[in-house]
Amino acid sequence: MLGMLANITVDVKEALLKSQPRDLASARFGTRLRALRLAAGYSQRELADAVRIDFTYLSKLENGRGQVPSNATIKRLAGVLKENPEEFTALAGKVPTAINDLAGRDVRFASLINALPNLTSQQLSQVYAAAAIDEIALPADEVLAVRRRPRHRAARG
Repeated sequence: MLGMLANITVDVKEALLKSQPRDLASARFGTRLRALRLAAGYSQRELADAVRIDFTYLSKLENGRGQVPSNATIKRLAGVLKENPEEFTALAGKVPTAINDLAGRDVRFASLINALPNLTSQQLSQVYAAAAIDEIALPADEVLAVRRRPRHRAARG
């Protein structure tokens, strides 16, 4: 009897681990994506059709289980949902293509990118100030407190 209980416990733990999002970036991106889709009045099928992806993939993205989309797909999602593509790309945990390209051409830039994770908050603030980057906040409560937009329904033909 105890052996059976131990097997059930292991099975439950494995199922829970499999049901967890891949990582925090996927979970945050998915939560934000779902909130924006609902606020815009799209069904999963409507949004998926608008950005030319399968609706089952969209469902996986919203649940933090799908492979992070390409930069092109992120841009299409941002465009349809009227969001900033750079912020949406960052939320997905991806680096914009232009950053990768520049890092491949400029060793100093690549070194800067590699050094950024090791900077203190104060040093990062100085970098942001030098680059004239305003503070952008994406706290969890903001993800859930979605601004309401007029409902959208795709034209049926």
